[in-house]
Amino acid sequence: MASRDEKKRHAVKARVKPAPWAAISQGNPIEKVKAKFNDLSTKTTAWMEKQPAPVEIGLATIGQGIQGAFIGALMGQLTGDLTQQMGTEGQVPGQAPGQDVKLDSMKAIAGGPMVQAKNFAVITGVNQGISTALKRYRKGKDDLLNQVLPAFGSGAAFSLVSGVGTDSPGGKLRSALSSGVGFAVFQGALYQVGQRFSPKPQDDLDYIHTRRVLQDLGLEKYEKNLKRGQLNDRVLPLLTDSSLKDVHIPPGPRLLILEAVHRRRQESAPRKVVVPAGKTVMKP
Repeated sequence: MASRDEKKRHAVKARVKPAPWAAISQGNPIEKVKAKFNDLSTKTTAWMEKQPAPVEIGLATIGQGIQGAFIGALMGQLTGDLTQQMGTEGQVPGQAPGQDVKLDSMKAIAGGPMVQAKNFAVITGVNQGISTALKRYRKGKDDLLNQVLPAFGSGAAFSLVSGVGTDSPGGKLRSALSSGVGFAVFQGALYQVGQRFSPKPQDDLDYIHTRRVLQDLGLEKYEKNLKRGQLNDRVLPLLTDSSLKDVHIPPGPRLLILEAVHRRRQESAPRKVVVPAGKTVMKP
């Protein structure tokens, strides 16, 4: 017969129910797919960062362009080709004579799946390519410049490919410049508004000591590099030159960081106390 204590333990186990999030993480197929996708995305990003700059920029441009083409084709399929409702001369039905709208310009905005796929592929691909190049050559720095320049490039490319505004005085070049400026101003304004009204992120508890090391050295700008490589407080004592190189930190800052980590490791190591023979040490 089971003892009374064993019966109590079985009763407690029967009453304890697993946490709802445990069931979700184990049985929810959507969560499993999201976890696999995030893992694949992290591995892909890490692999691309190890490639030469032209390879990374090219792959990023092509990959984002393909995604943009898919989204554009889907939008074109949902909205339909509105240019089919226009006359052969580009006049919208019901519009007064003399207020013609150029058909080529309207197709760039209201075209069918193929037109929208091309436009979105150019916008997203060029934007991602320029953004990747800036982050690569600016050592991961992300600021207003990284928002404005890609937007300008994607706007100019969109104008050249779609033909929007090419019938205006000045032709393609002026249209490309004006479209690029418009895209850049809009994206820059969105970035500034977001920076101003977004809540300040709380300090990540996994990077307290790592952030302190960088601050003591005046190298705070490389915190994003360390976070990108998940080099947090747990791996801080294990940092090597190759691990810092993998996250695109230059040689000089790498040496300073490694020296600071080595010094902290020595300071935190337990000190050996040599006691002469025949004497005792009184503990406080």
